[in-house]
This record gives sequence, C-alpha cells and structure tokens, in this order.
Amino acid sequence: MKNPTVSVIIPTYNRAHLVGRAIESVLNQTYKDFEIIVVDDGSTDNTEDIIRQFQEKDKRIKYIKHDKNKGGSAARNTGIKNSSGYFLSFLDSDDQWLPNKLEFEVKILNNNKNCIICSTGHTFINEKNMKIISKTSFKKQLVSQKTALRGECLTTNDFTVIKKAIVNIGGFDEKLPARQDWDLWIRITAIGRGIQIPINTVNKYIMRKDQISAGLQDKLIGTIILLEKHKQLFSSDSLTLSRICSTIGIMCLLKNNSSEAINYFQKSYKCSKNKIKRLKLFIILNIIKVFGYIGCEIFASYYRFKNPNSYLLW
Repeated sequence: MKNPTVSVIIPTYNRAHLVGRAIESVLNQTYKDFEIIVVDDGSTDNTEDIIRQFQEKDKRIKYIKHDKNKGGSAARNTGIKNSSGYFLSFLDSDDQWLPNKLEFEVKILNNNKNCIICSTGHTFINEKNMKIISKTSFKKQLVSQKTALRGECLTTNDFTVIKKAIVNIGGFDEKLPARQDWDLWIRITAIGRGIQIPINTVNKYIMRKDQISAGLQDKLIGTIILLEKHKQLFSSDSLTLSRICSTIGIMCLLKNNSSEAINYFQKSYKCSKNKIKRLKLFIILNIIKVFGYIGCEIFASYYRFKNPNSYLLW
C-alpha cells in the first residue's frame, strides 16, 4: 500500500472523554488521504479503550502509548518518528478541526512550492460551546523568520508542514513547558518560508478557569526560556525584543510578580523606538513603582478589563 499524503498526529493524556471528538473531526475531513497517529502520553484512564474502538472501524488509525508521561512535545516527536506521510499535521486531543482544514492547507502548500509550512486561524470556544475569540486578525502573508520571531505565527493545531522540514530541525523542543509552536516556527523559517491564510479551520476549547491559569504559568516560563534560547535573534530586532519583553512583563503582572514585571518592562522600554509605546511603558512603570503591589493590581485589573480574552492567545 502507498504511504498516505498526510500524517495527523494527536497527542493525548487522560482525555478519554474528549479524544473521540478530535478523532471524529479528522475522519470527517473532506480530504481523505491521511493516517491518524494517536500518541497516548501515559494515560491512566480508559483512553486506550476509546482508541481501540475507533481502530476497529478505521484501519488508518495507529495507537502508540508511552510507558510514562513525557509531555506534549515528546508525544508529538514520537508521532513524527512513526509517521509515513509527506505532510504532517497536528491536533490536540481536546480540540477539533473543521471539515475543510486538511484540504485547504494541502492545496495551499501544493500551489506554493516555495513554502514548507502553511497555517490557518482558529476560534476559541468556552465550556458553554460559545465562541470567545476568532483568531483571523492577521492578513495573508508569507512568514519569514523575522515574522516568526514577532510571534505572528499561530498554534500547533493550525498548521500543516512538510515532514522532511520538521525532521531536519529536530522536531519539537521537549525542554519547553510551553511555546513549543513559537519555537518551532522560529527554527523552521530558518530553512524555508511559511504562509498564513486568514481562514479559521480549528476550534480550540477553553474549558476551565484553572486551565487558563495553569497555562499562563507554563507560557510565562516558556516565553522566558524562549527569549534566552534565541536571545541573539531577538536582540537583532528592537521591535521584536521590545514586544517579547513587554509580553513577559504583562504575564508577570497577571501572576502578581511586580518585581519581575518592572524588570521586563524596563527592558522593553530601553529597546523600544516607538514613542507611543515608550509613553505607555513609562506610565506603567511609574504606577507600579509609586504604588507598589497596589499599582501592580491596578494595572493588572485594567489590563483584564480592556483585554478580557487576549491572554488566551499567548
């Protein structure tokens, strides 16, 4: 039998109640030339039973289980090693694709031979099945490493990539607790271009407030590690460096760490050349310095009020 054109990799951990929805969304794709590789990252629930039921109905589904929990990046890398498709596409087990996702991205890549990775947009959905945010605020564009550094790429669920390219850069960085997708875009655009298309093809589910809080902590740590890992690249562009430092500063505020917030806001202020942004940073820094912890709370509350959902996009 010939190899499938696309290998779809679904990492999962203790999501027996959700993984079926993710698999169904792949099986319902208008593009049918794929295999599904479910990598069970050491689940202790009945995930395996759910997958076996799907395997009985569709032979395109493979199941691999880690003997212990190793993290999402390790699970994705296991999927990559066991894949046979020319293209790779990834889906988290608690999320869902729209039916045209694979067809659209494969077509874009086939029609743009100078690109090795294609990304579309997504919609955040809450536990009441209501849309929170639609991430299509970007324009159609070619993605260079400079674009990737600025964080204008999207999440792991949103892209299809040529397998050879992702293998050549060593897959996902398993040391990062978050930001693996951002890191991958930075590294992969060093060897080829990407393309972003402003159409939503993914539903991302935000189920609980504690899930958001835990995710923010991981992303804060991941962003700091990412900055250190690619420090030379970030430092080569003042706008990029200012943006990532201010982003870390805001996350520190939301985690009530005023001293680190001041540290990163000062770094952002020093390298920013935008007068309006410098003024905003100057005001933020002085509010925190003058009012201390209360100042930190004032700005954090103001930020949450003005941007009630934007931190979900980090």
